[in-house]
Amino acid sequence: MRKGRKFFFFSKSVLAETDNIAAKRVMGRLFGFVLIVVLIVASCADRQAADEVCDGTHTVSVQLRYMETNPFTKSAKVMDDILIENVNVYVADSEGGLVYQDYFSGSNVAFEPFDVKEGDLFNVYVIANWGERMSVGEEYELTDFVYSVSNPESIVDDKVSTLLCGKIEGVMFPSGSFVLDVPMRRVLAKVKIICDFSDVASSVEITPLRVSIKNIPPLTPLFDDNVPSEVCDGAVYEGSDLDSLETSGLDFYMFENLQGYIGEASTNKEKANMMTSEALQTASYVEMECNVVSSDKRGTMVYKFFLGTDHTNCNVLRNALQTILVLFRGSVSQDENSISVDNSALGNRVSYIKVSPSIIKFLSSKQSSKQCRLTVYPDDAIDKRVVWRTTDSTVATVDQNGLITTQGMGKCDIVATSVDRSSASYNVSVVVNNYTGG
Repeated sequence: MRKGRKFFFFSKSVLAETDNIAAKRVMGRLFGFVLIVVLIVASCADRQAADEVCDGTHTVSVQLRYMETNPFTKSAKVMDDILIENVNVYVADSEGGLVYQDYFSGSNVAFEPFDVKEGDLFNVYVIANWGERMSVGEEYELTDFVYSVSNPESIVDDKVSTLLCGKIEGVMFPSGSFVLDVPMRRVLAKVKIICDFSDVASSVEITPLRVSIKNIPPLTPLFDDNVPSEVCDGAVYEGSDLDSLETSGLDFYMFENLQGYIGEASTNKEKANMMTSEALQTASYVEMECNVVSSDKRGTMVYKFFLGTDHTNCNVLRNALQTILVLFRGSVSQDENSISVDNSALGNRVSYIKVSPSIIKFLSSKQSSKQCRLTVYPDDAIDKRVVWRTTDSTVATVDQNGLITTQGMGKCDIVATSVDRSSASYNVSVVVNNYTGG
């Protein structure tokens, strides 16, 4: 019995051990299967990664951030998204082909994922506020694109006033998602002119008649600097449009005009002397025509304010503001105000006038006439006009050529007054005797 009992117990332990061995075998096989699956998946992933490395491509996803640049300081800050209403974006490879292009109706630009070659360099182009999708086939269609305005006076009313362009060359896209900073430039430059007449002498009157902008480019490339081969005239202010000239100023808009450096000048006059005839023909400038009256001069003076970032050049940079503050002083001589002044229409004022004869007596009983002779001093006075009048039209009349005609007996004066200077006048004494009419 004891042996049997021992055998019984021995048999149970053997069976239990047998069950454990079977379970271990099943678990081993299951673990092996899982391991094989893991190895297969890993192997597939490694093979896919290896294939990508061999193929030389990876997937990228890009977001844009717009940077507002300052051409004078070369600094940039993040641009307010309110300035961006819609965006066309393009990515060109090293061969000039477009690997990506899309249009976004708002400012938020996130590229759809696309594949690029490992280590290749790309050029990214951005056009903001164009207003619609612009599809192109090759990179050169962007770099060769020229924007033109047929009517330069309405340039600010065109969409070009808010048009922004950005370009980044030599971009290497990392794998995955990243943010790309794009420096954006406005297509237009802004020019402001303000006048201060507070220091003009009390004996001088200066009245602006017309302010305009000249020699502006009629077209510009979107992504390259603009050195125009031809120019045209732009906006004109006159009449009531000049009311803000002394306060907020007058604003002009134009395309970029790069005419290059002319040398180191310390004054506007020196700059003008350094400018070649070719530069004068194509350099942009603001022209102001004024009526000037002083104690000895009168007429029109035409001021030319040639543009440039300083006295060394005639460059007008897009995405920039150039302000011309004109301080008129004293007798508003040309040396005080402008780089160039046309004085050809400015002449001497009348100093005094003389009429001969100074005394005329009519003895005839019938109607008679007498021609007066007028002399204006100086001889080169710019305005020699006079106004003729009589002090008693019942005695004698006078026409505007100085012809006196008797009308009745008595005495009167014929007065000649300078149009240019009211203080310059001359009286002719007239006596009519024995007048019976007829």
